[in-house]
Amino acid sequence: MAATQLQSMAPQHHALVDFIIENSHEQGWREKACTQFGVTYSYLSIVWRSDVFREAFNRRLTEWRGGITRELQAKQIAVAQAAYTRLIQMLGDKETDDRLVLDIANSTMKNLGFSPSPGAAPQYMKESEITRSETRVLAPGILETARTTYRKVTTGEQLPEAVGE
Repeated sequence: MAATQLQSMAPQHHALVDFIIENSHEQGWREKACTQFGVTYSYLSIVWRSDVFREAFNRRLTEWRGGITRELQAKQIAVAQAAYTRLIQMLGDKETDDRLVLDIANSTMKNLGFSPSPGAAPQYMKESEITRSETRVLAPGILETARTTYRKVTTGEQLPEAVGE
């Protein structure tokens, strides 16, 4: 908890929440916020670190993300409907590859969660579930030995005797 806290949210603070959500992807958004709202950078920092402001910001961000999710789902439904309409039109046409339209319809419907097998609906990953790839270091010569062995196996050359036999 910061030493100086915002006690309640004024209309200017709610406007600041919306400004940050709309502009935080741009470089220099803090300076723009200071200029637009007529505040200093230190005041903006105090407001940003206040528990009341953070709670309002997170609540508004959740609402905003929900709207985007609904918008994307509506677009996916429109694509699925267009694909199925086209599929119906193409059923009598012998020249068109029906598999392409069927693949589009199937993948779109699967993304929406309409799939024949249970549990095939898209699962949203939590940040804690994201794993990072690891870089492995090999001892000198191991990679070259593996490449040489692979070349000999694929070309049919005689392999050297195994070590320790």
